[in-house]
Amino acid sequence: MVVLIVVAGVVAGVIGGLTAEANRLIETLAFGFDFTKSPNGPAGAPWWRRLLVALLGGVACGLIWMRIRPRPGGNLVGVKGASTDPTGTKRLPPLATVLDAFAQMLIVGTGISQGREPAPRQYAAVAAQALARRFRVDVATRGLLIAATAGAGLASVYNVPLAGALYALEEVVRPNLRTRRGWWQVAVAVIISALSTAVSWLFNHRARTYVMPQVRVDVHAYAWAALIAVVALVVGFAFQRALAWIKAHEPDTRRLWWTVPIGAVAVAAIGLWNPQIPGNGQVLVQTVLTGGLLPGALLIVCVAKFGATLLSFGAGSNGGVLTPSLAVGASLTMALMGWCHVDAAVGVTVAVVGAACVLTLTQRSPMFSAMFALELTGSGLFTSSAVAWGVGLTWALYLLLPRLARRLRRRGPGPTGA
Repeated sequence: MVVLIVVAGVVAGVIGGLTAEANRLIETLAFGFDFTKSPNGPAGAPWWRRLLVALLGGVACGLIWMRIRPRPGGNLVGVKGASTDPTGTKRLPPLATVLDAFAQMLIVGTGISQGREPAPRQYAAVAAQALARRFRVDVATRGLLIAATAGAGLASVYNVPLAGALYALEEVVRPNLRTRRGWWQVAVAVIISALSTAVSWLFNHRARTYVMPQVRVDVHAYAWAALIAVVALVVGFAFQRALAWIKAHEPDTRRLWWTVPIGAVAVAAIGLWNPQIPGNGQVLVQTVLTGGLLPGALLIVCVAKFGATLLSFGAGSNGGVLTPSLAVGASLTMALMGWCHVDAAVGVTVAVVGAACVLTLTQRSPMFSAMFALELTGSGLFTSSAVAWGVGLTWALYLLLPRLARRLRRRGPGPTGA
């Protein structure tokens, strides 16, 4: 078992490192440069090229998904399905899962507004499934290995070892910490994620995804974080429900060859107006953190990113929502901080809080969301405590408000008197 854990960690690290390199290669071939590293996104490429690569990428991915997805609708068995199936009959179809992951990288690399974090998770999960078969482990161990290695794939791409482990534990495995087995599951997830991240340093040289400006310690940030937690509850819940509705009404699989390219070109057209909208949202988050946009512009960009992401999923494209959620939360928060004339050195802390709070609602995983935002930015103790406070408040309100609403409905209207 020790050998299996070590091999899984190393394999996930190599997969994550190669996936990150492949992402950069796709963007360079599409636009002539790595646009997620550019403050202006794909704006450096001619307008016709931005529309053309969106069309070509959309057609290619639409054809791939039309071929591999079930008909008339639905999706392949995913990481959660393969990890949590007690019978062990649900398995990741290796070739289809790899093709799906590649299509996600391609569609985001050519500009559609979605996250590309499922791709490394899927690659790593397929590898873990093969390792589990090779080592002939039982069904429970196989499920744990797939979940932990998938989280490690995420960790290795974004250099977020704790968030990678929390993805596996909070979103998939959900261990019972009152048992010895529960702590064993925690240990396996942490070790595999840590190993994969260490291996990925050979590729990313320990670089953070976002460069954080100087922050100022100010107790008022906690008050602003509380306000943002309430705002993020509304926005994040709306985002979550809209995504759920759109995914439930995806186009017929046979139509993906034309619905996906239409969605891709539509997002590219929005990108001609604002080049920070296409892609997974990394450019927008970095712009928000470094400042430079007025509150009105930030709010417009927030709404545009929100809408472009819904449009992308509505077209039938497959992808993630991690970075789009961070982008929506950060841009909305910084717009509010600008209107309230909050010092930028304090506002950037609250922006990280807002990003984490919106992600908490779209993922419904508070610990993972908080840690993901913190590790991406390399935040210090002050920002970490503010994020913990804001995310905790958002999640508490999310859990308590429906119960309060049910109690009020049971009481009914009070006496009106004579």
